[in-house]
Amino acid sequence: MSAYGRRSGRRPIGYFAEFIIIIAGITVSFFLNEWRETKKIDQKKISLLQEISHDLVRDSTLLSFSVDLYENLLASHDSLLTKQKGELNTDSLDIYVDHIVSYFPFKETQNTYMKISSDPNLVINKGDTLIERFLLIHNQLYNMSHEWTYIEKDFVLNQLIPYMDQHAPFLYPPPPNKSFKGEVFNTLRKDDPFMNLLKSGRSYKSVILQVNQSILAQVVQFKKQVDERLAKVKE
Repeated sequence: MSAYGRRSGRRPIGYFAEFIIIIAGITVSFFLNEWRETKKIDQKKISLLQEISHDLVRDSTLLSFSVDLYENLLASHDSLLTKQKGELNTDSLDIYVDHIVSYFPFKETQNTYMKISSDPNLVINKGDTLIERFLLIHNQLYNMSHEWTYIEKDFVLNQLIPYMDQHAPFLYPPPPNKSFKGEVFNTLRKDDPFMNLLKSGRSYKSVILQVNQSILAQVVQFKKQVDERLAKVKE
């Protein structure tokens, strides 16, 4: 057999082996690429959890402040409602009357929430329960607080203050950073419409207090879960 015949007889096997090597190389390269992308996405999600933890610190601080504030606002309402006939200290009245026209809109930290929502390449899987719950906290719990704050704000600005502007006696000057002198209450408490507004205001503030207390408890518990997950990653 000629040398050419020997070479041509081996060539199909050589081509097949080369083909297998090429396919194997492509397959390995594909899986390595996929592995790198998966690791990259996993690292991104871990970084997001770290940012979520930081955001929750600020949110829980503001919610805690809101809870403390609304407890004080409610105490002022109760003091006025239980003193429809008796006399109140002038300085206390200044604070109580200021509290009935006050409200505090809780504003959550949106940095990480916006980052997650605007990332077209981030896919939330079934295993990403912490990220999913973080989104639910923003979309449901925080929105509930905003809705009740809007209701209270509308009540204060469009019902309570206009009524006081129209019916409260003119006492000049009001205390610093306040709209009314507390003594106006001595006249307004004789009017049933005002006392009804005072009761309504107390109801709104009571609901906001309960809502924010509930949200705060869930945020604190959720942050604990996030931190536990991050601790496991570091191990």
